Amino acid sequence: MESSLVFGNKDKSLGLAFKERLRESENEVELKVAGLLNTKTGRLDGFGSLRKFVFLGGQLPGRNPYLRPAVEKRRTRFELGVSYDLKSEVSIARLGARKNFQLGDRKGHWLKLRADADYDIQRQKPYARGRVELTKDIFDFSTTQDLRVRAGCDALVSQAGNETILQLRPYGQIRENNWTLNTDFKGFYGVRYDL
Repeated sequence: MESSLVFGNKDKSLGLAFKERLRESENEVELKVAGLLNTKTGRLDGFGSLRKFVFLGGQLPGRNPYLRPAVEKRRTRFELGVSYDLKSEVSIARLGARKNFQLGDRKGHWLKLRADADYDIQRQKPYARGRVELTKDIFDFSTTQDLRVRAGCDALVSQAGNETILQLRPYGQIRENNWTLNTDFKGFYGVRYDL
């Protein structure tokens, strides 16, 4: 189980986050459970999802846990799944696709594209989401750490009556071995420390 301490400038409280992924690699099915305990209010927010993945573009290297992530990164991934959010009490059915492109001949430069079609089961409303992200991995940034820098934009398309609403949300992230700094470039920042 992954766990971390998180702090954001909007809620100004320390949280204890956890995440567990159980993956059955033979059938490419994943169960994910994540949560956040707010240490100020004692509130527990949680999220769970069950997803089935389909990969296109080459064979995976069996069950070798060291080679699989590198090969998966270069393949087109489709997913079908359901999720439930405790905070908003929303169940979502999702169909999504991801594709990563290595930029140039140098390792660690990526353009990542993602598209999702979501359906809110309770409200019976469809949503479309997209993401464009540039990632730069800097290996051996110092003698004891690697660094990853990300910048991107999320787009959410929803319906309100007969009107289509488009929301653009830029974001940025700097991550080293244990520390992560997130921002939306509009005043929000959050810090995470992996335990």
